[in-house]
Amino acid sequence: AVKYSMLLRVSAPEYRNLIQKKILIDILGVISCSLALAWALLGYPVVSTWFLALLLLGADIYLIILRPFYKIE
Repeated sequence: AVKYSMLLRVSAPEYRNLIQKKILIDILGVISCSLALAWALLGYPVVSTWFLALLLLGADIYLIILRPFYKIE
């Protein structure tokens, strides 16, 4: 996310929205992986695995089919 935030200053205006979305997706990915790791370390590895798998499935469906991420608006 840090490299993308530095890229915001030098990118063309039409790419700024795309870079901001990418930063948000990266931060949400770090948060979800941290939650899954915490649950696994607390003794719930199966719940953690299913949580992360279903979350990634939902994110993939949303970002690929419903609202494609790599589409410049």
